[in-house]
Amino acid sequence: ITLDAIAVQNNDWQWNTAFNFARIRNEVIEIHPDIERIGMGGGESVGIRFEAGGSMGDLYASAFLRENSDPDNDINEGRIVVTDDGMPRKTQDAQYMGNVEPDWTLGWNNNITWKDFTFSFLIDSKMGGVVVSQTEAMLDGYGVSKRTGDARDVGYLEVDAVTEGGTAVTQVDPETWFLATGDRNGIMEYYVYDRTNIRLSQVSLAYRLNLATPAIDNMTFSVYGRNLFFFYKKAPFDPGLVMSTNRNNQGLDNFNLPTVRSIGLNLNINF
Repeated sequence: ITLDAIAVQNNDWQWNTAFNFARIRNEVIEIHPDIERIGMGGGESVGIRFEAGGSMGDLYASAFLRENSDPDNDINEGRIVVTDDGMPRKTQDAQYMGNVEPDWTLGWNNNITWKDFTFSFLIDSKMGGVVVSQTEAMLDGYGVSKRTGDARDVGYLEVDAVTEGGTAVTQVDPETWFLATGDRNGIMEYYVYDRTNIRLSQVSLAYRLNLATPAIDNMTFSVYGRNLFFFYKKAPFDPGLVMSTNRNNQGLDNFNLPTVRSIGLNLNINF
């Protein structure tokens, strides 16, 4: 859905604004009876599944075993179960974490003109959905992430857990915890994040110089920036990063290259 309007218009000023809203819902009705599911990317302990009854982009990952667990009824709730040594236990089967596609998207584009100056900007938002970081898991497993360093400095990690015998646990040894959750075959639920983000995607300021000469009609000078910063983001990486340009591996961070921020100058000459 696109809604555009002229918010202000007079002799010197004009402000054009537009909103673009999108929401996608899909359901996999059925696939070939000889195929249980189709993998759409992933790695150790995490994967995106395409299977009947689900949706494109459903993310499944190894999860913490919790005190109220009933695999037959897909129940896994409550405090995390740990051993007497403080090592978290994980479920036998991968659990549904959410969908890597956003619930809805909204873009807000603006173009403001005053005399020969033009200022424009685009704010882009993607709300809902989940992403997962295998990078964070690997760094934690090797003990080289900031969070493992902070926990070592304190001497413990605060958790909301319970032993198999029913004893409440609020602090665990960082090494024991992160060796269980991190690395390639850890508990990937710990590294699933909300995909919601709002960013300043583009901004530009331009000045048009009217020359009206036989050689040059006008010149436009502009400065621009793209992908400048986030107003809001929960994930420790850019949720828009992808490992490939096809439908597979959406929402997965595995030592991906960082997002590029670009700032530049532009000169446009009309003859």
